[in-house]
Amino acid sequence: MVTGSLDKTARLWDTASGKELHVLRGHEGVVWSAQFASDGKTVVTASFDKTARLWRCIMCRPVDELAVELRKAIGRELTDEERLRFGVPETTVSTKW
Repeated sequence: MVTGSLDKTARLWDTASGKELHVLRGHEGVVWSAQFASDGKTVVTASFDKTARLWRCIMCRPVDELAVELRKAIGRELTDEERLRFGVPETTVSTKW
């Protein structure tokens, strides 16, 4: 997950653990918008400093890749509750490993 902040930063979060992964610094005003681009590896931010920025997210991986890794780690398919908790779309559940 990515969030904008009053402290002029955007932050990447691990949704499973709630831990902060990385802080994106560089804006000179409040970051009022932050989201992932459609490639899942670029973050787009907009700020009251009248700029928009693109950030390459090296640690970001597509959800379907993470779902496959998670299923391998636990040795079974994810339950509906787990898919909701980890933000895994239903379409990735049938992907075989």
